[in-house]
Amino acid sequence: MIYIIYIILLIYNLSILVQVRNSTDDLLHIFNNHTNKITGLEIIPGKPAFLSSSLDGSIGMFNLVNFQEIYRLYLKEPSCGIDIIDENQFLSYSEREVILWNFNNLTDCFTALR
Repeated sequence: MIYIIYIILLIYNLSILVQVRNSTDDLLHIFNNHTNKITGLEIIPGKPAFLSSSLDGSIGMFNLVNFQEIYRLYLKEPSCGIDIIDENQFLSYSEREVILWNFNNLTDCFTALR
């Protein structure tokens, strides 16, 4: 069976949850890996995965096939958001800095480009 997957970010009451639902709105999974409000959510181009940033000072990468966390990046301060630039890069921003990150294609992790 093939599912069309989309993500709903629950922002009500400063939510820390991400729900994954299929095209008929059935709940497939709930990610609750952040400990503070989610500030950004982006699908990674060409991969069954997404990034989320949070005021807890972390960015998580999650697999949409097996619903596992792939990697977690811990920042120096709370993240105000993230933006995907292309299939190779994304940026994260806080109140004081913007960091450009490169996806490491061999390990699906991150490298900071400063």
